[in-house]
Amino acid sequence: MPLFDFECENCQENFSTILDLGENGNQECPHCHSKKTKKNFNFLFNLVGVKKPLTNEQMQAKIFQQLIKDRGINYQ
Repeated sequence: MPLFDFECENCQENFSTILDLGENGNQECPHCHSKKTKKNFNFLFNLVGVKKPLTNEQMQAKIFQQLIKDRGINYQ
């Protein structure tokens, strides 16, 4: 499931959300709760979007590995 960037047309706040590939409706702004939002170009999605999307488990493993690496923890 790709990460999409949105901008609220009401309060101009930017936010990101994960959506299914088939889902592309406007999302509610988490700041002002307006439904007037527009999807922005997401560079990361376009870099990896041509490949098969990662499963939730794969994404969690990548995040976990990065956290371990960033904190200098030796985990085997």
